[in-house]
Amino acid sequence: MTRQHGFTLVELMVTVIVAAILLAVALPSFLDTIDRTRVAGAADNLLADLRYAQAAAMKTNAPVTVTFTAGANWQYVLATTPAKVAAAADYRGTALAVGAAVAAAANQMTFMPRRNTIVPAPAESPARLVTITSARGRALGLEVTPESAMRLCTTTAVTGYPPCN
Repeated sequence: MTRQHGFTLVELMVTVIVAAILLAVALPSFLDTIDRTRVAGAADNLLADLRYAQAAAMKTNAPVTVTFTAGANWQYVLATTPAKVAAAADYRGTALAVGAAVAAAANQMTFMPRRNTIVPAPAESPARLVTITSARGRALGLEVTPESAMRLCTTTAVTGYPPCN
């Protein structure tokens, strides 16, 4: 009798079936994690950029305007020197929506250097000015108080964020 080296067809089939089962179990969780990370990354970047615009207005003693383009191909531009741009291309599968106050102001928000205020001023306290939604329906909003305090909140129970008011 000669000794055979390698795998039999049955062993190979069992290995492929086990790998397919493991992939089928892990893939939805992996896609869910990617989705949650994209929306959180976009929202965290938005908050950081708006805080930067707020600080730049105070530092330069000049208004700093942020212009939003809503929808699936969203972007926002900070009128700083140099201009700062963030876009949906950096966070695939996300969409941006502006609140009523920002939409009424031609999709712009201006940080004023005096008294650290935002124009348009939030009518209610706090007001959700911008919402970023993922492809799977997770949504994070940016709430701003009349005193210009900003925070991220969730409308769809994204872990790690407080619920929106």
